[in-house]
Amino acid sequence: MSDLISRKDAIRVASGYCHPSNIPKELEKLPSAQQWIPIKTRPLAEDEKEEHGDWEYIYDCPLPDDGQEVLVTDCYGNVEMDTFCRDYGGVYFEDNCDDGEVLAWMPLPEPYKEGKDGEQ
Repeated sequence: MSDLISRKDAIRVASGYCHPSNIPKELEKLPSAQQWIPIKTRPLAEDEKEEHGDWEYIYDCPLPDDGQEVLVTDCYGNVEMDTFCRDYGGVYFEDNCDDGEVLAWMPLPEPYKEGKDGEQ
């Protein structure tokens, strides 16, 4: 759950419409925000060098699952869809495999689903 609250809900709380004890319940009703996950790396420790051979660094951040399609933002200011890969060559983003090209990633949003009476 995000620490952010919409302007509308903040006004409702401030005006007394929503008692402060109900804030978590109100926040749960808000759609979750997509957030970028920055790509972070670190040098390999000595014991990791034995296992990973000629790798210069290792990712030190949450990574997508193998084959997962995600949004990436790159060092050129682009945002595009890419597929994360884990194989004998390591872990990488399929279309942006140059080192340091991907700055951050995020899961794709859930597809739109129309509910009753046209509501989501």
